[in-house]
Amino acid sequence: MLEGALNEFSSEGAPLTSGDLLILSEYVRINHSLQRLDLSNADIGPEGIEALASAMRLQRTIETLDISGNPACAAANNDTPDALEPLRAFTLLGNALNENTTLQTLKTHKLAFPVAMLHAWKNALRVKLVDFSNSSRGVLPRALHESLYDTDVAVIACMLVGAPVDALDLSGNRITDHGCNCLAKVLMDPLESSAGLPLVQLRDLDLSSNLIGSGGCKELGRALRHNSNLRRLNLSDNKINVNGARYIAGILSAGRPGQRAAAAAEVDSLWQSNYLSSLETLILSDNPLGAQGVRRIAAHLGDGGGHEPGRLTHLDLSGTGAHAEGGVALGGMLKHNNHLRVLELRGANLSEQEDGGNHSDNAMREIGAGLSFNST
Repeated sequence: MLEGALNEFSSEGAPLTSGDLLILSEYVRINHSLQRLDLSNADIGPEGIEALASAMRLQRTIETLDISGNPACAAANNDTPDALEPLRAFTLLGNALNENTTLQTLKTHKLAFPVAMLHAWKNALRVKLVDFSNSSRGVLPRALHESLYDTDVAVIACMLVGAPVDALDLSGNRITDHGCNCLAKVLMDPLESSAGLPLVQLRDLDLSSNLIGSGGCKELGRALRHNSNLRRLNLSDNKINVNGARYIAGILSAGRPGQRAAAAAEVDSLWQSNYLSSLETLILSDNPLGAQGVRRIAAHLGDGGGHEPGRLTHLDLSGTGAHAEGGVALGGMLKHNNHLRVLELRGANLSEQEDGGNHSDNAMREIGAGLSFNST
């Protein structure tokens, strides 16, 4: 029996029956001090989601709701009568969250989420952090719709407008350049709310382990030239090559690049803006940038040839095929960049030439020299 005015409740991964959920929902409804409700991995089905929806409609104190890892909509994406019950349950939960103005964090990590219900949740996104990541491939039955696709991301992008969402995790899905472009469009929007706040307030965007290439990077680069909020961008484990690196490099500095950077990359409209990106952390690990792509990134972080290096303090280029040529460029960058605090280069093959030539210690020697100049 639940008694007293708890501030936090966790099922601690124990399975909850429908009867348990009815009792818990009644307690949640009348509790005016509960701030965190963790129902992750509790084997909650559609009936449990409906009970939770009923409680959340009237709840005004819960700030964090975690329903990760539940099979509530195992049949939601199958074209069978069995799909109706979970779809109805999530529609009710979406409607309840539309009326709830207190919730700040919603966690759905590894939830077999009914993608069709994203449309019903358009107005529910008043929360600060939303986790739509998918690390469940190979764990859930193959019949389930395990990932979000571009059409789903288009809906999520619309949900972001006017919502005070600080962090959005879309990692491990099937998002391509088109889906990335949908996000870029809303990130570029300079309009502000009546309170003077940007309509899209994202500070942390995780798009790792998707299918994004140079086309998505191009639009994302343009968008971030107009966005002063985003602080952390994770694009690791995508399909970003040297052309994608060109567009990402364009947001890392203000003004036209110096002669050395201009030789490394074509000048286009991205370079013309004097607006300085707000990015502080950029994760590009496990992308096929190659030595030329890494050189383009390095050129815009410390060329010293007439443009101002950005505010970036953390850069991860692990597993990008930097090789010796890219390492030499990074060493040169370190001589001029006094903002960067963390540079990750795991598996960068710095002792190898990209063309398969003889081993070289030039990269490590140049990076060492750069660090001796760098005061950070």
